[in-house]
Amino acid sequence: MKRNYYDANGDGKFVSDDGDVVRPPDPVYDAIFSAWSDGSKLRKVTTGLGLEYWYGSPKLLALRFGWFYEDPSYGNRNFLTFGAGLRYDMYGFDFSYISVVKGEFSPLAETLRFTLLMRWGGLEAINANAEPPSEETQQN
Repeated sequence: MKRNYYDANGDGKFVSDDGDVVRPPDPVYDAIFSAWSDGSKLRKVTTGLGLEYWYGSPKLLALRFGWFYEDPSYGNRNFLTFGAGLRYDMYGFDFSYISVVKGEFSPLAETLRFTLLMRWGGLEAINANAEPPSEETQQN
């Protein structure tokens, strides 16, 4: 059943055909944002940001940094992550550390994690991602 709404008295209060007072429709520029939330739903979105820097050609050493944030009323997690990685030939070693800034305690708080990696493609797989050799090195 389609319901019609109108401003009966010109006072900005919209009334339905049934006589119910309803909120007036939002203008388009407001509706773009109000359609997503009742004011609290956007706070449910968690935020994470990370950076990674590789040094060397082929990639040899990685440094990593990350940040995670969650609204206090929806979990209250806020922590930083730090990490590094090493690659040599077909082998790799990564480690990371999680540090709680404030908020809820995480079971992974203040932990150091390690990863051992073995790349079956060896140097070919690593060099496939490296920069091509310069003309000088090709002539030698």
